[in-house]
Amino acid sequence: MVRLYPDEIEKPVADIDYSLLMLEPGDGRVTKPSLFSRDALDPTVPRHRYSHFTLDHAMMLCESHSSLTGNIHFQDNLLNVLLTNNPAKK
Repeated sequence: MVRLYPDEIEKPVADIDYSLLMLEPGDGRVTKPSLFSRDALDPTVPRHRYSHFTLDHAMMLCESHSSLTGNIHFQDNLLNVLLTNNPAKK
């Protein structure tokens, strides 16, 4: 069963700050470090050697996870990315 909040963990392990792990900034489902393929928000913490991808575009919106694609600002940014970064034009 998925646990979304620290108080839902049935067998918490001592010395683990579940609030820090589970309630980091994000959209309520995906944390910001996860979006950027990072283990922590701290940019000085190096990525795991197998956890890297090239990030060309990032946008932050005030929207819930399930409503992101319906957000007009998301749609506008996505359209701009699609129209201006066409590899066939290069």
